[in-house]
Amino acid sequence: MTKPLLPLLLVALLAGAARSQLHAIHDFHGQADLDAFGFAVADAGDVDGDGRADLIVGHSSQNRIFVYSGLDGSQIASAVGNSGEQFGYAVAGLRDLSGDGRMDLLVGAWLGRQPGSNTVVGSARLLTSEAIPQGSYGSTLANPALVAAWQGDGGSPFARTGTIMVDGATPGGFGLYGVSLAAIDYLAFGYLPLLIAIDPINLLDQGPFGYGFMGELVVPGASRQNPFLAGTRVHLQFYETSPVIRASNGLWLDMVP
Repeated sequence: MTKPLLPLLLVALLAGAARSQLHAIHDFHGQADLDAFGFAVADAGDVDGDGRADLIVGHSSQNRIFVYSGLDGSQIASAVGNSGEQFGYAVAGLRDLSGDGRMDLLVGAWLGRQPGSNTVVGSARLLTSEAIPQGSYGSTLANPALVAAWQGDGGSPFARTGTIMVDGATPGGFGLYGVSLAAIDYLAFGYLPLLIAIDPINLLDQGPFGYGFMGELVVPGASRQNPFLAGTRVHLQFYETSPVIRASNGLWLDMVP
């Protein structure tokens, strides 16, 4: 009697899957011994609007959560709970419950206290990602050599002031920055990036600068506050123009009064 082929095919497929290996795409770590970073992890959905799913990681011993870009692994947001409540003990990414066009996040704190008392009842908080006022976007280069990041004062992504950091350039090299209302990017085909806005009408500012002895640019005191641009999204891009031409990922900041 002839045996059916389907069970044999299924066994072969499963055996092949068992022999496959998983490779890390991004690797995230805590900062202290037994600090419970990564105790809870979940798909956060597309928090930063770049078309890729992002990741939410709980850090319950520090009462924090972090959201990381699924595209490049950079930190794009964080939130802090109340002291001692184990905020981040459980995390989940949800669909757009608030109707703001962005994914929402649910965070559990199993030692959360009842408002106005010391009774420990546990808590869960629904966070909207719409309010995240900063992020990054890609480059036409598959692997931009320079890495640009915004670090809000006090470690909060919601801070109105912070530090812009760019690294990966030639030590002591020359650079060029651009600020635009439209996303600005690297111009390929060997052209120097002097006209760096996709739409030059939206170009707000550009200028040269020099990288430090470690090939870095550090701009403390950067601000999202501008009464003339409040309510708009501003895009920033950084380049190395000499001795080589390199581009960074772009940064965007939502401006406030």
